[in-house]
Amino acid sequence: MDTSQAAASLTSAPNGEAHSSVLTIEGLELGYGSSPVLSNVNLVVERGVCLGLLGPNGAGKTTLLRGLLGILKPRHGRIAWGSPNGAPVRIGYVPQKERLDPSYPLTVKEVVRMGVYGDRPWSPWLAPGQRQRIADALARVGVTPLAERLFSECSGGQRQRVLIARALAAEPNVFIFDEPTTGIDPASQQEVVGLLQHLRETQHITMLLVTQHFGHLEQLFDQVAWVQNRQVLSGPAREFLTSEFISKAFGKA
Repeated sequence: MDTSQAAASLTSAPNGEAHSSVLTIEGLELGYGSSPVLSNVNLVVERGVCLGLLGPNGAGKTTLLRGLLGILKPRHGRIAWGSPNGAPVRIGYVPQKERLDPSYPLTVKEVVRMGVYGDRPWSPWLAPGQRQRIADALARVGVTPLAERLFSECSGGQRQRVLIARALAAEPNVFIFDEPTTGIDPASQQEVVGLLQHLRETQHITMLLVTQHFGHLEQLFDQVAWVQNRQVLSGPAREFLTSEFISKAFGKA
């Protein structure tokens, strides 16, 4: 893929909202051992944007995700999180899959409860406000009737909703999803996409969606960060989500 195709940095917020970045990446290099996986990454993500972090399998999306989550430290450059008015960024992370030990049977409500643990790690008891946040999160994703069901007994689509509820309970201003619709049936995929669209419209949360299979998620993206050949190209979704660009990019993967 020709780097001359690189688009401008992410500078557009939907619905005419004021610009205010929540993530700035400058001169970033990430890698393992002596080998860089990504080099000279520069990216700005604005408040309220839904960013698709896309690219072929093995291109480095997971490496960038690990950097964003603080799991992998930069070799060079910086990753700076910062929300409007200097308020701290609260990230709600929804992993691709959640593996919970079946010998420790957690209910749906108990899984969602994990989202509030960070507020009072010193206390085994929930404050009234935390209980309300759990109840609200369950209701917002439509799984309140499943609250006492074992998480392991839920369908793939139901589990994804529960994991989104867990992230919501943390009251994030940034959502990061790793393959949000992978491994669930088509009907559940559409339900999850509809849920994410609803959260965007009602919560105005910045979203980063990491995925290789993005066809049914395209409607959500304002911007795209395309990962390939150790580079990250960024710009408006309409410049990347064309059959010509995708065919050429995957053809050179």
